[in-house]
Amino acid sequence: MSRKFILTLTFILIFAFSTQAFAAPVTNPLDLSRIKKNLGLDESSTIDFSFIQTYYETPDNFHTNVYVDEENPNETFHNDINIDLMDWYVGMSEQAAMVMFDSPNNIKYSYYLYGEFDNNIGVHEGVDMKYTADSDRDIRAISKGEVIAVGGSYGKIAIYDSTENVTTFYLHCSQIDVTVGDTVNAGDIIGEQGSVGASGAHVHFEVRAGKKTSPNTGTDLDLLSEEPYGYFLLN
Repeated sequence: MSRKFILTLTFILIFAFSTQAFAAPVTNPLDLSRIKKNLGLDESSTIDFSFIQTYYETPDNFHTNVYVDEENPNETFHNDINIDLMDWYVGMSEQAAMVMFDSPNNIKYSYYLYGEFDNNIGVHEGVDMKYTADSDRDIRAISKGEVIAVGGSYGKIAIYDSTENVTTFYLHCSQIDVTVGDTVNAGDIIGEQGSVGASGAHVHFEVRAGKKTSPNTGTDLDLLSEEPYGYFLLN
């Protein structure tokens, strides 16, 4: 074995080791199994992380540039969302927010809708509403049912509607005024708007099929919850 070959081989090994040791670790916020399924790949397939991140930042199968919010004219929505009904979604959210906060003023109701894409969490599984003048504003139920879970890391209130067989969630509550076993109707005070598990005070309203005690959380590109608008203001 020549001296030149040994030196070349040594250089290659040193370079490979140093690249592996000092390269910044690549983090991927997505569930790889689900991404492989979405892309039609076998579970044993190897995926380039840079491709995953590119896919995550600019998902090809999403509606883009949907203008529903003056603050963000370049919104992106899951392709299962009927963008022709956006005006209806916004209108329903406004009506629900007025009941939730008992006010027609100082409310935000279309800045983060169901199915909207966010680069940090993926697809939004509910609709966010906010009373802007008071961070701990009383919140009123916009759905009926029995309280089946409260508290936790997201400040949740979970209300099961046996008629519709769905559970509605109110997240980020700073104060909870109901207990498990209580029955509520639309308009009843259930707690206060807050920022528990969130970066700012608001209420995340989410609907899950069946009797559930936990909302859909985590990073995902699939819609796992129910469209919430049809469950507003049911008594």
